[in-house]
Amino acid sequence: MYYPMYLNDIMGFLKEVLRLGCMSILVAVVLYAALLLFLPKRFAGTGISVKIGQFLLLFYFSAFVIWSLLPCSMGRENNFIPFQSIYGSLCSRSEVPKYILFFNILLFVPMGALLPWIFPELKKWHRVVGISVCICLARELMQLILWYRVFDIDSLLFALVGSFAGYGLFSLAGRLAKKRE
Repeated sequence: MYYPMYLNDIMGFLKEVLRLGCMSILVAVVLYAALLLFLPKRFAGTGISVKIGQFLLLFYFSAFVIWSLLPCSMGRENNFIPFQSIYGSLCSRSEVPKYILFFNILLFVPMGALLPWIFPELKKWHRVVGISVCICLARELMQLILWYRVFDIDSLLFALVGSFAGYGLFSLAGRLAKKRE
């Protein structure tokens, strides 16, 4: 089927996201089953909402690691200059860089929401955002070492914005739950 060029770019990107998402679900199911099997006491006293959160966090981290370690099909170079990739994405004629920019921010929203839900000691926003940025930094340094991946300093900014937005959603959900009571 023929699509205009920008639609082909978007369709290819979405197919890649779907493929990696399916792989991540499979990995998360296997990991969660292993955790339930080998650490039953850790999961015995938790309610269904926490178990759902635990599975979502495993799925998220599986997707995060798979997405970060698989070879990148986009021919970009490492970026050590802050805001350079953001500017390049916004000025690009193709829609794909804009989607990548959006998805890089969206990538850290679940971390900002799930970490304080699963780990009560992480209820402070600065802890959640700090952990998210540190995880992003570790991922970017790993990608710098891997010859088939790309380092981008702007990803730290995306982690900051995304995890802060996720924490905001977590806080909003908590306030709405209290109002219902």
